[in-house]
Amino acid sequence: MYAIESELVHKQYLGITKGVAQLKISLGRFRSIGLPLPPLAEQHRIVAEVDRRLSILHETEAQVEANLQRAERLRQSILAAAFSGRLVPSHEGAGPTDADAASESTTAVVS
Repeated sequence: MYAIESELVHKQYLGITKGVAQLKISLGRFRSIGLPLPPLAEQHRIVAEVDRRLSILHETEAQVEANLQRAERLRQSILAAAFSGRLVPSHEGAGPTDADAASESTTAVVS
């Protein structure tokens, strides 16, 4: 797309257009336009860089998916604990509760 909008190509297609109110280019004439391309070695470097970045993207997507699954499991365990009454202390002198553990787990997932 950028090549078609370049000054070099713009000059080429202005030279072969026909029409008064609306300029038109036939397919045959359009095929005669030379598009600037980088040297083959640079094209290979571009492809290698795109591949590298895509692999990073795929790794990141996998990490996000794993974290979403972990968050859903944590959510389910917190809900199960809440509905079974394990998130509230049974009396004032009780030690650490499942609520404390859930809070710590939530902090670990958020971090």
